[in-house]
Amino acid sequence: MSEHTITTECQPVHTPPQHVLNLVRGSTAGDWHQHPNGGGWVYSTAHVAETAFVGPDAVIFGNAAVCDYAWVSGSAVVYGNATVCGNAKVYMNAVVYGNAVVCDNAVVYGAAVRVCGSARIAGYAGVIDRAMVRDNAEVTGHAVVYGSAMICDRAKIFGSAKVCGDAKVCGDAWIFDNAFVLDSAVIADHVRVSGDAKVFGDTKINGSAEVSGDAKVFGNAVVYGGARIFGSAKVCENAEVCGDAVVCGTARIGGNTRVGGHTRVSGDA
Repeated sequence: MSEHTITTECQPVHTPPQHVLNLVRGSTAGDWHQHPNGGGWVYSTAHVAETAFVGPDAVIFGNAAVCDYAWVSGSAVVYGNATVCGNAKVYMNAVVYGNAVVCDNAVVYGAAVRVCGSARIAGYAGVIDRAMVRDNAEVTGHAVVYGSAMICDRAKIFGSAKVCGDAKVCGDAWIFDNAFVLDSAVIADHVRVSGDAKVFGDTKINGSAEVSGDAKVFGNAVVYGGARIFGSAKVCENAEVCGDAVVCGTARIGGNTRVGGHTRVSGDA
């Protein structure tokens, strides 16, 4: 017999790693099992359908449900009362929690993406990168939210709309059709941005204002009240449009101009 004995120690195949055990205080290896389709870790109180896929590094716990043909992979985590169902995919470092629902053919993925509260991601929508969708917000249709954008409260992003950068859409605002909101723009209250409209820069739009058509609102512009911007109009720089003002056609409102009341502008100001 050799005077040197070589021994090897390894973690049992079906024992979850410590970082998984730490997700549920006091949990033991017996509380977890590996999903037969993918090998990901599932806590005893969670529900994962046999038809669903949970990748080897993904984790499902709490009262979360992964149903139908849903796919959870990478280092993704689904917990709380969240549901991922249909043909939805959640992957990379995505975290879905609270009462959030990701369904249909929606995708949620990225380095630090979060979907939480009672948010709903449905249709063919995507929430990507470091974006967050929370509260009762909805992203549906073919809409995409990416970058570090935040969609919260009861806001709705749908159609083929895009929201990205550090933009924030909140309140009861709707962004839809092919509208594009980006940079550090803030859209709040009951605002509607639709058509091929584009809102960017440090713009703030609130109240019940509407931006539609091919209109652009950018720079440090502020639009509020019941103002309407449409056609190919542009509101930019430090301009302010408020009240029941209408800016349309090929109008361009710039500089420090303020347009309010029931004013209607269809040319440069």
